[in-house]
Order: sequence, then structure tokens, then C-alpha cells
Amino acid sequence: LDVCWDGQFKNALREKLNDDTLKANSWGRILGELLEHEDAATQEIAESVVTSFVAGEAEKERALLAGASLMRHGQGDEWWSFVREGIKKDTDFGRALVESVTFQTRPASKLKESEVAEFYLWLVRIFPPSEDPEIPMGQGFVVGTRMEITEWRNSFLNDLKQRGTPQSLAALEQIAATSPELEKQLHWILIEAREKVRRHTWRPLTPVPLLNLLKQKARETKAEAAVTPVILRY
Repeated sequence: LDVCWDGQFKNALREKLNDDTLKANSWGRILGELLEHEDAATQEIAESVVTSFVAGEAEKERALLAGASLMRHGQGDEWWSFVREGIKKDTDFGRALVESVTFQTRPASKLKESEVAEFYLWLVRIFPPSEDPEIPMGQGFVVGTRMEITEWRNSFLNDLKQRGTPQSLAALEQIAATSPELEKQLHWILIEAREKVRRHTWRPLTPVPLLNLLKQKARETKAEAAVTPVILRY
């Protein structure tokens, strides 16, 4: 069906989003399909629905569908500010939103380092590590929503570690500084993150600076040799 996704087809589908008689799930399905095909006008619709929810002018169900679609398919770096405001306004909205997307997306890679840190700390508060379910050892088990959320939450730390930038390291240090528990949890992650930053930011000397350094070292060695005391034997 990808060949059908021309401008005319997108416009026709987008018009359906204005149909108030459309059931929420159908509305969300259309919205998600359009966002998956990078329809900028539909992204504006999704952002406006979340904004209206924050202002108390839209129903939570459609706002959740819009927020989930933005987390999966949002383009650029502006969509997150809309989702964040919805999460800040209503904790239950944020909790339901996370539960609906953990099996479908890993949004950390689309966020700035400071945004990843902020969202991770919110996740720790709403889904604290002390309440993480234990993984049964030596037997089969079904991965439940809360177990998936644990892995999803921790993936934010791994994303920051893998970036290997000074900004991602600063974000991890910010997280670790918030509590002794997180400082302990991030101990080895920070060690690995610092090593990655050193690797990613190291630049070898070019030939000219390298030759200058060698010449300087040779001059220093020669100067040291000139002042070395001579031991006379009698």
C-alpha cells in the first residue's frame, strides 16, 4: 500500500481525523499511520490534541493516542515538549502513556541528553527501581508490562552511555547526583561512559604538531645532557 501514500491520499485520511463520530481507536490508527508516513500536518494535529488536553479542552483518550503516536513517529525535536507538558500535568496520563508504548518504541535516541535525563528521573519516580519485579531464574516466564517498563526505563541509561559525548556524560552525572541509590547504580555505567567519551573525543596529532613536539623533546634532551655533571675518576 505504500504506493498509495501520495498527497491526495494523505489529505483524505487527514480529513477523517476531524470526524467526531469516529471511534477513538480508529482515530488513533489513522493518526499513527499518517505520522509513520511523516505527514507534517498530522504531527501538528497530534501536538494540538495534547496541548488541548493540557488546557483541559480535550479528552484524555485521544490525547493518549496522540502522545503515543508522537513518541513512536514524531519528527524533529519539538514534539517532545508537547508530550512532556502532558506528562507533567497528569501523572496518570504519563503512566498510561508509558505503559502503552514500552513494547513499541525506544524514544531516548530522539531526545536531547538533558531531556533523556529529565524523563529518566520522572520514570524513576513513577516506576521506582525498588518496585521492579524480580526475573524468575531457571524457569520460563511471561514478560509483563511492569517488567517491560523496567527494561525500557533502564534503556535510557544505556542510550546515554552509548552516545559517548560530553553532554551525555554530564546527563548521567546529573542523574547519579540526585540520590545515593542512583549514584551506586550508575557507578560502572559512569566508568564506561567516561571511557567512551575519551575514545570519541581523542584526536591524534597531525604530522606538523607531532614533528614540532619531537623537535622540542630532542632540544630538551640535549639541554639536559649539557648540564649533566661529569664524574671524574682518579
